[in-house]
Amino acid sequence: MKVKSGGDQELRKVLRGALHGQLDAQGADVVWEGLQAQLNREYPSLLLDMGGVGFVSSAGISTLVRLLSTTQSLNGAMTVFGCNERVRSVLKILMLEKVLNVCDSEADARSRLRELGAS
Repeated sequence: MKVKSGGDQELRKVLRGALHGQLDAQGADVVWEGLQAQLNREYPSLLLDMGGVGFVSSAGISTLVRLLSTTQSLNGAMTVFGCNERVRSVLKILMLEKVLNVCDSEADARSRLRELGAS
């Protein structure tokens, strides 16, 4: 799993993360270590590109929920976009699409963050 992250170009208090690889137990640890420490008062919200994720396990789901919880504890929000059909299906079956604010596109995800109060 590879994680790229940095401040979003459009929303100043939003951390933008991009994941590439398998979001399995090992990948989940990499994602957690790569993103959670960067979520803080300066970047309380997360815009997460999962376009490069081919598979998500229960450990990966747990990490996504933990990241959401972290943003909420900072009075921020989290959106997810770019999921392939396989990953999206897992999120839908687990009824996490609305909880994780899963969007079809990056533009939709940014709009959703604005609705949720991210600037």
